[in-house]
Amino acid sequence: MSEIRVDVYRSIPFQIEAVNTCLLDFERAQPRLIAGIFDDYAVLSGGIGEGTVVLCGMTVRGKLRPFEFRISEPIPSKIITGYDHDSRFAITWRLRAEGAATEVEIEVYWSELDSAFGFVTVWWANIVVRRMLKQVLARLPEVIVELGYDIPPPSLPRR
Repeated sequence: MSEIRVDVYRSIPFQIEAVNTCLLDFERAQPRLIAGIFDDYAVLSGGIGEGTVVLCGMTVRGKLRPFEFRISEPIPSKIITGYDHDSRFAITWRLRAEGAATEVEIEVYWSELDSAFGFVTVWWANIVVRRMLKQVLARLPEVIVELGYDIPPPSLPRR
């Protein structure tokens, strides 16, 4: 059995609340972030945060693999996880406040039963998956602005 673990980090020039809100939006933000990486993206239930179920596919070694991610927030505003039970594929987003910025880490863990391609799988992960994750992080600031998550909600009038 091959195990793949890839993680990337990037400082995003927005406060943690804006980044977290964007990442939890599986209806509007996530499709923009993962465009060209995952195919046939659809929200099956929920759409915002904990309890959301997302269906999508990824072409791996010439074969389209379907995933059904169940979203959880083990530590609200700090950790978001998507896990597909059938493939043992997990994506974890970790957020750490850095003043007016947020350090974002994306970690992908995948346990592949087909160990015959172990070296190829690990090689593929370290090159291709790392590139994909960096692409997602590079898009994040643009998507935050595009969807207006950078604008704080208006404060309630005082009485």
